[in-house]
Amino acid sequence: MGWFWNSPNLGLLAARLGFGRDPEPSHVELVRQMLAACPPQTRLEAPRALIGLDFTADLPNVRIPTLVIVGTADILTPPAQARLITKLIPDARLEVFPGGGHMLMLERTEELDRLIVDFAHEVAPSAPAARAARVARVAR
Repeated sequence: MGWFWNSPNLGLLAARLGFGRDPEPSHVELVRQMLAACPPQTRLEAPRALIGLDFTADLPNVRIPTLVIVGTADILTPPAQARLITKLIPDARLEVFPGGGHMLMLERTEELDRLIVDFAHEVAPSAPAARAARVARVAR
């Protein structure tokens, strides 16, 4: 399949599937180049490993703050799956990017970064409480 990803037309078309509305052509080309650069065995085995992968039974056991992020145009991990994940993880929060695809880190870099940083600040223990917890652990 190396010829496929190295093909300027077919590879670009396949890479485009990971994006939502109006992606930057340079971002699509970057993804095509990354996939073309993967070792052939990786390109072969990765889809096989992902097909049928199902951790939903374990999701109710997640006990850390969780932010689930999805684009409405994500065809690789669609919004319905993100809603299911959010429902199964206790107290998880769902954020949806209208028109976004699977490559939100390229499509909506600044928005995504801000969302993740804000979430981290929101769920992080306060500095004095975190310090007190560390001191208590060390004292034991």
